[in-house]
Amino acid sequence: MNIEWWLSFARAVLILGTALVAIGTIGISILSPIADKKKDEKIDELLTGNQKLQFSNDTLTSKIDKYQQDLIEKDKRIEELRKQVSPRQLTEEQKTELLRKLSVMNKVPITITSRLSDAEGQRFAEQIAAIFRASGWDVKGVGSVYLDDTSGDVTFAVTDHGQVSIVDELRNILNQSNIRCLSDKIREGSVGGGVDPGHILMIVGSKK
Repeated sequence: MNIEWWLSFARAVLILGTALVAIGTIGISILSPIADKKKDEKIDELLTGNQKLQFSNDTLTSKIDKYQQDLIEKDKRIEELRKQVSPRQLTEEQKTELLRKLSVMNKVPITITSRLSDAEGQRFAEQIAAIFRASGWDVKGVGSVYLDDTSGDVTFAVTDHGQVSIVDELRNILNQSNIRCLSDKIREGSVGGGVDPGHILMIVGSKK
């Protein structure tokens, strides 16, 4: 092998290397956009998946909040229904407050009655009468002879004009104790048997 052969071999190797570099460069220039596109598609796919997941989480959170609010509203409704069907009952706090205030009032005889055939109203009237008696009042009753109804829990009527200020004070005391006491006009003849002279009449109405 002479020197010319080696020179020819070197030129061939150089040409082959140049060709390989050129092919590699062309391949990279062709494949790079494809790879970049695939990468972008994968990124878009991941972002879309994250957005869907976030939307799903937000939707789930919103539904949970709505269910919780619905439960709160239902609990309130159940409590309202329970109060509607439960008989009225003086609490220990009401009894203590009424006893304290009624004990120091000017006292006159009082007749307490409830609506005719109203068992719940009569039981509530008996609870109130017990507090008046414990406070030192002269209580007559409890009857069940009122033919009409009251607009609140309790109303009063007087047999003497001098009793008006006492009734006003009683009305305030009962309202302060969450026993709704309004001023109703008592129809003549609506109280069976009438009212003894000198007595204040307290009428316990039906549960509202």
